[in-house]
Amino acid sequence: MVVQLSRVKRAKAKGVVYCAARDYVRKTHGDDALDACLAELPHAQRLEAESAVPIGWYPLDLVVDFLGSVDKVCGTGDGAECAAIGRFSADWALNMFHRMFLRFKSPHWMLEKAPKMWTTYYDSGLWTVLPHTERTMGCQLREFGTANPVMCHRLMGWLQRAGELTGAPDVVVEHPKCRSRGDDCCEFHGSW
Repeated sequence: MVVQLSRVKRAKAKGVVYCAARDYVRKTHGDDALDACLAELPHAQRLEAESAVPIGWYPLDLVVDFLGSVDKVCGTGDGAECAAIGRFSADWALNMFHRMFLRFKSPHWMLEKAPKMWTTYYDSGLWTVLPHTERTMGCQLREFGTANPVMCHRLMGWLQRAGELTGAPDVVVEHPKCRSRGDDCCEFHGSW
């Protein structure tokens, strides 16, 4: 009897996700820090990272491992560097034209667009927008191709900055549920 095993699809991320992180390290910490972060990666991943372009699709593991190396080399391992990368990525992805347009929108508008925007950058994960109030927002991420806290910190930073870009002052993002802690989904709540 022959049993055919199904192949598990490896999750991928758009190159812009990695390239924004790479540019953050270069601009914030310099080329030597970028070289040190890349040196932490296995040889094959390092080669892939060095040739990555924004429009390509790459294994999500590359992004996760690079974020981990940045958090280790440039930070203290507490995820703060990953959150800063998320903030930088929101600015990087939303160029000046989009920023001016976003001023006339709300954080809720941005969150309602999140499921469609997500598929532009990742090929796994399902976003659900949670009920909200005038000064709060919430969402859940299920079935994402990784359960790693570095990605959650990055997403928290991205959500915080996206909220600010849409006019919310002093945005605080919390992460009460996380798959890396054994929960069934990652959940994010923002308030301002």
